[in-house]
Amino acid sequence: MRPVPLALAVCLTVLGAGAAAADLAWTTTGLAPTPTDQPTNVLHVAGEQLLWNGAAIGETALRTYLDITVHMSPQPLLVLTHREGASAARLRQVRALAGSWAKCRPDRCLEVTRPAG
Repeated sequence: MRPVPLALAVCLTVLGAGAAAADLAWTTTGLAPTPTDQPTNVLHVAGEQLLWNGAAIGETALRTYLDITVHMSPQPLLVLTHREGASAARLRQVRALAGSWAKCRPDRCLEVTRPAG
C-alpha cells in the first residue's frame, strides 16, 4: 500500500455517510498514487469559474479535456480542488460532470479542500 503524500493527506476531503453516489468516487482510501506515479491534472473550482491546470475553462472545454485524458495511458490523476466553504451545489455539479467523463474511482480522482482565506 502506498501512502498519500502528507501535503495532500492533511487536506483530503472525507465525504460523510450521506454522500451521493456520484460523490463517493471522489473519496480515497489511502491508495491514491503519488503525483510521481502518473501524470496529474488539477481542476480547481473557484465560485462558478473552473481552472484546468491554472487556466480558466468552460464546461465544454472541460468535457473535451476529460475525453482526451480517458484515452491516455496511463490515465492522468484528476485532482479536484476547492476552498473550504465552496458551494456544495456547485461542487456536486462539477463532481458529477467530471466524474462521469473521467470514470472516477479512487485511483483516478482525488478531491482536496484548501483552507479558506
